[in-house]
Parts: sequence; C-alpha cells; structure tokens
Amino acid sequence: MKLVKHILTCLICIALAPTAMAFDFYSGGICYDVIGEREVAVVGAWQGVENCYEGSIILPEHVYFDDERMTVTTIADSAFWQSAVTEVQIPNSVTYIGVGAFAEATELSNVTLPMGLVTVSPYAFAGTAIENIAIPEGVRHIGTGAFAECAHLRTVFVPSGVQSIGASVFDDCFSLMEIYCAAANPPIVRGELTNIEDIDLVLPNARAEQAYRSSEQWNTERRFNYWSDEYFGYALHTEGTLEEDGFFCQPLGNHLAYRVYDRYGYQVALTAADRIYLPMVGFEDEYVVVPTNLMDDDEDGQLICHVPADIIEPSDVPQTTHPIITSYDGSIYIFGDNHGTWTEIYDVYGLLYYQRPTIKGHIDYLPGGRYYIVKVGDYAKKVFVR
Repeated sequence: MKLVKHILTCLICIALAPTAMAFDFYSGGICYDVIGEREVAVVGAWQGVENCYEGSIILPEHVYFDDERMTVTTIADSAFWQSAVTEVQIPNSVTYIGVGAFAEATELSNVTLPMGLVTVSPYAFAGTAIENIAIPEGVRHIGTGAFAECAHLRTVFVPSGVQSIGASVFDDCFSLMEIYCAAANPPIVRGELTNIEDIDLVLPNARAEQAYRSSEQWNTERRFNYWSDEYFGYALHTEGTLEEDGFFCQPLGNHLAYRVYDRYGYQVALTAADRIYLPMVGFEDEYVVVPTNLMDDDEDGQLICHVPADIIEPSDVPQTTHPIITSYDGSIYIFGDNHGTWTEIYDVYGLLYYQRPTIKGHIDYLPGGRYYIVKVGDYAKKVFVR
C-alpha cells in the first residue's frame, strides 16, 4: 500500500506541474475551471507547491462568471490534495469527485458528500482525518484506496446500491470499528480487502448475513463480526448556532448518519459529519434531521431544526444611488431607500409578471428556472430565479 500511495503521489505531482496557478476564475475563495455549457469544476488553489485551501469550506451549487450563472458539477482530480481544509460540505449539484481530490488533506475530519454522487473515486479521501463517513445512496462503486490510511476513521455507512469495492479501500484504517452495510448482496471486491481485522459488519437482515458468510471475498477468518437487525436509538437535543456567513450550524455527531429533509419533505442531505450547515434565507425555514444507519431510521429521535431568517440590516446594504436587487432560493429581494418606488418585473420576452410600488421584503411565487428584468423606478437589472 505504501508503494501504491507513492505511485499515486508521483502521478498527482506530474498532473499538477503544468497547470499550477492556472484556473479560469476565482469566486468566494474557490478556484474554478469552465468545463461545459454553464458547468464548472472546483480546481486546486496552488501557490508554488502549496495548496492554499484551508479551514471550513461550504461549496456553493452555483457561481457567476461573465454574468452567466454556472453550476458546480465537479471537483477536479487532486483539487484539495495536501490542503489544510478541516471540513467540507459538498452541494448536491456535484456529481463527480476526482481521483485523489482530498488525498492527504491531513486536517480534514468532516465531509458531507453530494446526494447525486455515483462513484467514490480512487484515493479520493486517502490519508485524511475523517472520523465517520456516510456514502450517498446513489453510489454504485467505491474506488481503490478511497479511504486508505484514514487513521481516525471509526464508522462507515455503505448504501444498498453499492455493487463493487476497490482493493485496499480501508487499508491502514486502524481505528475502524464498524461498517453499516445496507447492501443485501455482497459487493464485488476488485482486488482484496487488506488490513481489516475484527470489524463489526452490520447488515440488513439474517438473509444478508448468510450471503456475506457464504462469500469467499467477505468471509475471511477474523476479518468481520457479523450482525443483523441491530437496534439503535439516539435523540438529538443540541441547539444550533448562527454563522457569520449566512448559515445555521446544527451539531450532529455520535457516530451515526443523519438524513436531512427540507420543509417540503425532500431529502437534501445524508451525512455522518459532526455538523451540518443549513442556508439562512429571507424567511424562517425548517428542516427535519433523522438519525439513521441506512437500514433503519430512528424517527423517534428526530430533531425539528428551526432556521431563523437571514435579515439584511440597513447598515449591511451598500450605500449606492440605486437599489440593491438580488435573487435567492426562488425569490427576488430589493433593498435600499426606494420604499414606494414603482416596481415592475418582466421576463426576457417582455411579459409583465409583477407591478406595484416597492415594499420591504421579497417577491416570490415567480416561475423558476428563468431570467427576469427587474425595474425599480429608472433602474433595471437582470436576475435569475431558480
């Protein structure tokens, strides 16, 4: 495994050398490359041989470049390699996380993966300080060495749809105690599960347990202790806190996974991180956090998380001669000294959607996924409402 890691490091260095400090644009502390029509990838922030990313990073779903709204769909190979990031929350717009994307980020302890992920790439989180990881339920393949040399990794949650696992995926994870595997059929191991000993493998039911016991790849002496129909229960009581950057931080922890649902009942996250960051918008919002092991949900232990409105105070609004017009989460917001000024909202084809004097607050119930021309008095601006 040490040899494999050495080869991986050499390959990453070769790949990085010609592109150091090369990126298309920079926004909110993150470097991006345009990779398709209105699609961007997060790339490394290199200064010489140092990757400058550090601390807690909440990646956005969308960024703006040349007045175009771009969707963040990719984290490039080795983007956070050897960086000083401590936690990363990846948005659901991301569908691909590259080879070695977070490898050897030795301070990285908390990760929330996107719901649309299909593959965990080889060595994606190798050599990090992750303690618990919940793999999203759309993932079908876990690459070679994806979590190798994660010395603090204790609990892993594997979804029901996983079909294959690469070799040495948990190599040298000396703190690993339990794997919750919702896959009823043993995934194919492409290589060998090495350096795994005396791990509690929790399975959906007795039939699944028998299937794993009958598998030559999974039933190796002293490798696993098999469990099924395990009871668990845990109630969340810790209050969340407000963050300065417009997020509400809800503590989690306790080596469990958690499903997070929005006010409409849609699952927006699955995480085993110590905390989840929920966006604050222009109105009070509500989320439901449910403990889970991917096979059973503990609805009795769920938490209703009330996220306060993110109110922009007058002192926070830049002093300009025109109103501040912006859009967030399906609504249009207008700020500034323009109370009573006549406001009109048109689509790009000239169809009038809204017409009345401006009042404090926001304008919602507009069809999403399109641009609008917002005219306040003599000032007009084009905004996109998702």
